[in-house]
Amino acid sequence: MSRKKVKPAAMRARPLDGRGQMCFTEEEWEERERNRQRGKTKETATTTGSPREFKGIFVGVLREAVDTIFPGAKQAGVGRFILQALRTANQEDIETYEDGIEQVEKLARSAFGKSFLNLPQTDRTAILQKLEGTEFFELLREHTMQGMFADPKYGGNRNMIGWNLIDYPGARFHPITHMSRGWVTDDIVSLRGDVRKNNGKKI
Repeated sequence: MSRKKVKPAAMRARPLDGRGQMCFTEEEWEERERNRQRGKTKETATTTGSPREFKGIFVGVLREAVDTIFPGAKQAGVGRFILQALRTANQEDIETYEDGIEQVEKLARSAFGKSFLNLPQTDRTAILQKLEGTEFFELLREHTMQGMFADPKYGGNRNMIGWNLIDYPGARFHPITHMSRGWVTDDIVSLRGDVRKNNGKKI
C-alpha cells in the first residue's frame, strides 16, 4: 500500500463534518518540537543574564515616592512589585525610571537642600506635583495602582492590603459543574471573615 502524502496540519479536515482540525504526524510533531526548542534557546540567549541591580538611592526614593502617591504602598510592597517588573516584563521602562528618580532627587535637593528620602510627606508631595504630566510620573502612578491592587503573586498587594481597602475578597476556587462532578465546594470566606456557607452542596 502506498503511503499518501499528509496535508499540512492547518489544512486537514475532520472526517465527519469537514471542519478544520489541528493534528500532526509523528514526524511533524518532532520537527515542531525541534523548531520550538531552537526558538526557545535563541530567546533565552538574548534575554537572560544577571538580574538588574539598582542603586540603593534608586530603591529608597522609589519606595518613598510610591508611598507618597498612595499612603500604605510601601507596606503593601509596591516598590518590590515595580522593581520585579523592571527586571522582567517592563525592562523598556528602566531608563524612564532611572531618569525620573534622578530628577526627583535633584528637585528635592534644589528646593529643600536634602535628599527626597529625608523630606516630610508634605514636601515629598510638592516635589512629585512638579512632575505631574511627565512620562515618568504617569508611569509611576500607573504602576503604583497596579502594585496596590494586583494579585499578590506579582509581588505587590502584600497581605492583600489593597484588596482589604476596597473589601474585595480576592480570587476564590469555584469548581465548574461539568468538570467537577462529585466535588463539594468549600465555604467562601471574605477578607472581613464573613462566611458564605454552601450547605454541603455537591456539584
